[in-house]
Amino acid sequence: NLGTLQVDPNTAAVTIEGASASKTYDGTALATNEVASFTGLPAGFTVELAAAGNRTDVGNSENTVSGYTIKSMYGDDATKFFTNVTVVPGTLTVDPAELTVTTQGAEKVFDGTPLKNDNGEVAGLVNGETATVVPNGSQTEVGTSSNGYSMQWGTAKSGNYKIVSET
Repeated sequence: NLGTLQVDPNTAAVTIEGASASKTYDGTALATNEVASFTGLPAGFTVELAAAGNRTDVGNSENTVSGYTIKSMYGDDATKFFTNVTVVPGTLTVDPAELTVTTQGAEKVFDGTPLKNDNGEVAGLVNGETATVVPNGSQTEVGTSSNGYSMQWGTAKSGNYKIVSET
């Protein structure tokens, strides 16, 4: 009589966590297919995963895992032999890029007409995006005031930037 050898599916709890990633806004998509961690697999086993998440604009979103493969210590696909797998998504975070806005000053002797300077610049736009500084300051009477401005967001989205310096 020969005995029977039987290997049953592994029902131990396995948790696979997709990676989180972050960057400063640069106009390109943020994505990662890395595994942040996994638990519950036998020694020598590894995990490969595919993530469906990506983020271009400022904010947070899930790095959803769209598929995974559990590899044995020999590199073989052992995914179907694990029946209790939980997948946890990572988080993708894009932070705003920093802008510097400059408006030019001017000076004159009082003559009763408004003093204006329509020259302004913005520095820090990325990936060929455009925005225009529109100075709107005016000083008629003796004294000083700031040459304020408004922004005209051409191809750039205002939410992808933060103004960190105004001069």
